[in-house]
Amino acid sequence: MDTYYDLTSSQGLLSLQQKYTVHRQCNNICTTVLFDKKLNFETLKEAIEIAYSRSDSMRVRITKVGKVTKQYFSDSGFQAIGLLDFSGRSQEYMDKKLRKLAITRITYNDRPLSKIYLLISYDGKTGLCLVVSHMIMDSWGVTVFYKDIFEIYEALLSHSELPKPLSSYEKLLKIDLDYASSPKHQTDYEFWKNYLNTGEPIYTNI
Repeated sequence: MDTYYDLTSSQGLLSLQQKYTVHRQCNNICTTVLFDKKLNFETLKEAIEIAYSRSDSMRVRITKVGKVTKQYFSDSGFQAIGLLDFSGRSQEYMDKKLRKLAITRITYNDRPLSKIYLLISYDGKTGLCLVVSHMIMDSWGVTVFYKDIFEIYEALLSHSELPKPLSSYEKLLKIDLDYASSPKHQTDYEFWKNYLNTGEPIYTNI
């Protein structure tokens, strides 16, 4: 049976943005990383599968429990790995296709919140394209996830020990949610309330 968690305060804001904006792709983060050398795609696919399997943030799903938006962790974060091959195409063609991916909504209830592709650019570079919902990652999180994939990739190529897995998102989520009912939250609230409660704003003009 799935355990349902409340959204964090930041996720709550993103959820409202997703609900009320006319631009339903508002929570998309689409990035690419490219290398001048030709990567071994079979090994890279294996590295991606390992990275997904041990990153619980990629298993997060958004859902509705009654009328309340919640989140839970699915059994598996793995999904199909696509291929974007722009060999022989122009940069304009590649940019157009990548933009289409970037503006295609990724944040849906009870669905994976990311898509990942092996990428061959128009000029022969190789790498990855990741489209992920801001509900589960920010730009720094994307950077950390890329780093994990390519450290795993290098470890597989050299037959060396895999890097240490990323920290558990679920563990940090529980800490974040517990903060709202903690004494520290009340102390922080009182501090900022007193700090900001300085009366009416002072009108200033040149």
